[in-house]
Order: sequence, then C-alpha cells, then structure tokens
Amino acid sequence: MLDPWEMQELVAGLLQAMGYQTKVSPKGPDGGVDVLAHRDAFGFENAPRARYWWHVYA
Repeated sequence: MLDPWEMQELVAGLLQAMGYQTKVSPKGPDGGVDVLAHRDAFGFENAPRARYWWHVYA
C-alpha cells in the first residue's frame, strides 16, 4: 500500500503523462498532500480533483 506522499507522487506522474503540468506541495504539519495540475501555461484549465485516504488499522 502506498503512503499518502507516495500516492501524490504517483498521481503527479500520471497527470504529467496525460499532458498536465504539475506541482507537488511540500509536506505540511497537517499531513495533507496536494498536487496542483493544469494543462495551460497560465493555470486556468485545472485537472480533476482526487482524494486519497490512508488509514492504518491495528
């Protein structure tokens, strides 16, 4: 299973392969992960949004 940061790198890579320009945000204290993606040079045409929940159950 991928951790959240591995998943964001995977999603960014897939979007790049689809022709999007991507920027991966750095790790923050809230544990949130983000990939900003757009097709045009100005960032007006955004990629669809996706969310990934990662839970560990003992």
